[in-house]
Amino acid sequence: MIFFSDTILHRYTYTSAGTGLYGESVKEYVYTDDIPCDFQNETNTEISKEYGVDLQNLYKCYIDINVTVNDTDQLRDDAGNTYHIIGNIQKYPKYHKYQKLHLVKNRKC
Repeated sequence: MIFFSDTILHRYTYTSAGTGLYGESVKEYVYTDDIPCDFQNETNTEISKEYGVDLQNLYKCYIDINVTVNDTDQLRDDAGNTYHIIGNIQKYPKYHKYQKLHLVKNRKC
């Protein structure tokens, strides 16, 4: 599998942002870095059934194996759309060295 980085996604990590009024830990998404990726629409209906999401909001993203991504991260594009990772991050370290992410586009309120 050869992938071509055609999109830049901005990665936000869910981290502790401080302490709240009653001493509770307050968490929020904080910008971490930019990730060059091959961003595509998901066309596999089995994947949409597995995760129980609408196929129109499901995407796949191929990134380099050396990029650190957590399954709790949020990804954003330049148009203001936000995506979250569903399922496990699939790593293919053998020949082409890439990771495959399944993303769901968050609906805007």
